[in-house]
Amino acid sequence: MLLVAVGLLGWQFRGVGDFVPPGAPIELGFSTRTAKLAGSLFLPEGNRSAPIVLIVHGDGPTNRLSDDNYTPLINALVDAGIGVFSWDKPGVGDSTGNWLEQSMDDRADETLAALTAVRAATSGPSGSIGFLGFSQAGWVLPKVAAKTDDEAYFVIVGGASNWQDQGDYFGRIRMRAEGVPDAEIDRQIAAGRAEDARVYGPPADYAAYLAATTTTAPMSAERFAFAARNFSADSTSELKAMTAPVLAMWGADDLNVDARRELQVYGDALTGQGQEVVLWPDATHGLTRVDLGNHQLASQWSSLQLLRAIGAGRRIFAPGAVEFIGEWITEHS
Repeated sequence: MLLVAVGLLGWQFRGVGDFVPPGAPIELGFSTRTAKLAGSLFLPEGNRSAPIVLIVHGDGPTNRLSDDNYTPLINALVDAGIGVFSWDKPGVGDSTGNWLEQSMDDRADETLAALTAVRAATSGPSGSIGFLGFSQAGWVLPKVAAKTDDEAYFVIVGGASNWQDQGDYFGRIRMRAEGVPDAEIDRQIAAGRAEDARVYGPPADYAAYLAATTTTAPMSAERFAFAARNFSADSTSELKAMTAPVLAMWGADDLNVDARRELQVYGDALTGQGQEVVLWPDATHGLTRVDLGNHQLASQWSSLQLLRAIGAGRRIFAPGAVEFIGEWITEHS
């Protein structure tokens, strides 16, 4: 019975090894106008001519492995013959600067600087390097496409087209979970839109925000300035201008972004060759399995859910989702 119990426990946690990054990465540094960035390039069996994706982070102070949340994805892509480069955001890990001082244009320039560094470090043929961005990267990558003539491909996971609409949806889902009636949700969102227009400016007014907010944990002045700087972000016209191959994906159970609305927006904008929009079943904002947990914030995960996720390893993702991304990248490399 003990052997059976140990065996079952080992089976349950068989994915733990997926949280160990692939060995011997190439450490790369590069610079922008305001920061020196540091990252790691993971190559399948050291193959410098393999297809490579640059990971473009979502919101928050994210390091190159996103506190190991990226590691199962990186392992799965490397095992599929695809290299991965990811770097610490400004002011995080080994990078200087401050990510809260960035606009989406700044983030696009940073991404292009990373592309230049990876191209210099590898011998991959033109067009073999692309981008894999999450959430907020949906406002970054269309700008990257507009700023470069470099042949590349783009994968956008959980992207939103309009910053304010995404905030409304996030708030709506949160209030529904708290049991707020729909009529009151509508009233609060309408009032919030009017208040946001006044507070975020221009000119942005942090004192007005502090006076108006009802939250017990208001944003810091830096975070407020970041929100105000990017408050008007809307990628709709930039999406329409993209001519490169694009794969846009959303989890069907996304609690952070209105996936079905974005499927329509992106679908109307991306009509070129090699451009595809996909709604993946039983998947969250990050394409992870709904049955393991589905929350708007990382802080909402229970200890048991985190243990199950660690045990799952790369099986944390909705069945077939990462394989689909890997096959799409290989096809368009």
